Amino acid sequence: MPESSMLAVAIDVVNKSIQTVKKLRDIDLKMQTAEYKDALADLLTDMAELKIKLVEVQEENLKLKKIIAGQDQKGEIRKAFKLIRNTYFLESELYGYKPGYYCQHCFEGTGELKVLTPFGIYFLCSSCKGRFN
Repeated sequence: MPESSMLAVAIDVVNKSIQTVKKLRDIDLKMQTAEYKDALADLLTDMAELKIKLVEVQEENLKLKKIIAGQDQKGEIRKAFKLIRNTYFLESELYGYKPGYYCQHCFEGTGELKVLTPFGIYFLCSSCKGRFN
């Protein structure tokens, strides 16, 4: 469920809880205690539902933060590479990637960094089978 939808549901639950609290306040304590207990049970149910929805929103928010952090990392990696003769070259280690030549085709196509293997005067990619000179 999108974060905006989860937030809308959470806001609806809060509004429902507020209405239940108003209902509790308006109940005459001299009336039957069953009505009061029912309203209190409704409030507890609404608050539990709110807690669940807020946890879902929090989890979704954490997932999105991880995605953003990964994209920031990918941007940093992209900036660190130099394009040399149709290959990407990394001068120094970054996020666990060793210095060397990487397949431009794989990185641009799938976002994966594949190390190129020297083969005579060429570099070969074991993933896409590309040959680079």
